[in-house]
Amino acid sequence: MRHIAQPTLIIAGQNDRLLPSIEEAQRLVSYLPHAKTVVLPEGGHACLLESDVYLDEIIQAKNFLDNNVFSDSDCTAV
Repeated sequence: MRHIAQPTLIIAGQNDRLLPSIEEAQRLVSYLPHAKTVVLPEGGHACLLESDVYLDEIIQAKNFLDNNVFSDSDCTAV
């Protein structure tokens, strides 16, 4: 994972009862050289599926896409 050069946004829920999300996010950030972390203070395990949580707002608030200009070669089909 240390060889992944793409910017990565790691999102964790503070109130996750299934996994230690914050610890897992910190662990992932330690392996990904260009990672940023966002902790949603009211978020649970499925924090992006909860009401009033909007991924586009999180990305904009962190200036994630503005700070990371992607070229076509950065994108990989999954």
